[in-house]
Amino acid sequence: MSRVTWVSRCSIGLLGALAILLLPADADGARSGTAAVNGTRLYYEVAGEGEPVVLLEGGQCDRRMWDDQFADFGRTYRVIRFDVRGFGSSAPRSGPFESHEDLFALLEFLGVSRAHLVGLSLGGRIAIDFALTHPEKVRSLVLAGPGLSGFPWSETHDEWVGRVHRAVARGDGKAAALAWLDSNYMKPAAANPRTSRRLRELVVANARTWTEPDSEQELKPAAYGRLSEIRVPTLLIVGSLDNPDIHRIVDQLARDVPGARKVVIEGAGHMVNMEEPARFSEIVLGFLQGLSGKSVVSSPKSSPAGSEPSDVKAAVEELRDAGLRRDVEALERLYAPDYFHTNPDGSTMGREQVLDSYRIKTEMTIISVEADEWKAILRGPFAVASERVALHGRSADGHPFISRYRVTYVLERRGRSWCFVNSHSSLLGIERDPSTP
Repeated sequence: MSRVTWVSRCSIGLLGALAILLLPADADGARSGTAAVNGTRLYYEVAGEGEPVVLLEGGQCDRRMWDDQFADFGRTYRVIRFDVRGFGSSAPRSGPFESHEDLFALLEFLGVSRAHLVGLSLGGRIAIDFALTHPEKVRSLVLAGPGLSGFPWSETHDEWVGRVHRAVARGDGKAAALAWLDSNYMKPAAANPRTSRRLRELVVANARTWTEPDSEQELKPAAYGRLSEIRVPTLLIVGSLDNPDIHRIVDQLARDVPGARKVVIEGAGHMVNMEEPARFSEIVLGFLQGLSGKSVVSSPKSSPAGSEPSDVKAAVEELRDAGLRRDVEALERLYAPDYFHTNPDGSTMGREQVLDSYRIKTEMTIISVEADEWKAILRGPFAVASERVALHGRSADGHPFISRYRVTYVLERRGRSWCFVNSHSSLLGIERDPSTP
């Protein structure tokens, strides 16, 4: 086991609340897992009830780019998001494969007979290919800045392209990812204070894809030239600042897909759902509502009397402090009897296993914990909270490190207190701590 892997696992063991696969935003009925389908493993998350809505990520990102929509859509629909093969927590790309067939296999695994597909960029291309290959399984399409199989992309000699090629040639995926942020696809979002840090985290977390072999097979015959075959309600969304080729694709879809509707979001670039999340959700939910006749829920259900997000934050801070002190008695009070967490490798730990991880003395030391980017939503007796956490510590061989996580907690009001029923995190990275000698 590498030192980085060991530090990661021990950090998780020390703070049981920080060691989990991301659960969906709706605590009641939500679930996550890994589907062994089509010769691969696809990580997925499901929340809410109603007609299925599938969120398909953009290239070089993963399912987390849909955080806002996953919460918004899950109030009215059964929302599904997953990591495309090679990205996020899904298995690497290996052997010939077709992403639209991976999607088909996942929907079969989840028992979904028909769904609304919402895809951005790569996800839009997958949605189009899927609609042409399995039209019986598509209720509608929402295509945001989509790609298009078979499309004749313009040749570009922009400076960022050369940087990407040089980085890939020397096997430096992170440098390629950062160069990609300077492209005219990503620059509007990368320069936006609301999205720049989050976007950087996503592309760096998926930087390995730049240097791994890409064995995906293009749809044959390609979707380009076949768009008139699409016979489902279709909504097209594009940012006014998006790449010219993306605008060409959207215009062609608007011309060739019968009844397609086009919406331009002014001032947004390629990552339109992240740059303008409220506007994006409003447009998409309005479109879906028009198809299903449902009323869109715009706010969470009422919370128990006396419950406020500040109460939830206080409970999370108490949990973090107890973990740092290795105070098992305090953790026993905070963890619900049915508490569990799932490790990044897919294994799960129940309440007693988590508590045991605090009882066992380790040679690694956690010195301090920092947290920011706090958010909390209350729904009935449940609360869902998230934050970004940095663990400052020293490994067994004396090396100082920082482990960074995106953490989500699920709490339930039981009596007068909040109890933790689940918690989960996405590892953002581990690095040497320059502030510690």
